[in-house]
Amino acid sequence: MRVKVGDCWFTPAKGVPVMIELTDADKRSIARMAPEVTRYAVVVDGDPLYDRNTDDRSKVTAWMDEGATAPNPDVVAGRLSEATR
Repeated sequence: MRVKVGDCWFTPAKGVPVMIELTDADKRSIARMAPEVTRYAVVVDGDPLYDRNTDDRSKVTAWMDEGATAPNPDVVAGRLSEATR
């Protein structure tokens, strides 16, 4: 497992664990992912990577591809509202 936060990747190592805390909505979204999908992202409403008005996720997908070991054409991208942060 690797975790990307902003433009930094984190990989678990001895003495440097990585944890991800999931909401119930995250768990439901991940449970519905196709077996070949290997990446999941959450983008907060209003983030410049995602235009809610057009539902254009191309910038989110491009961000997810940066530094990924294998670009995944079938990406699931979730959104988190400011109210639930």
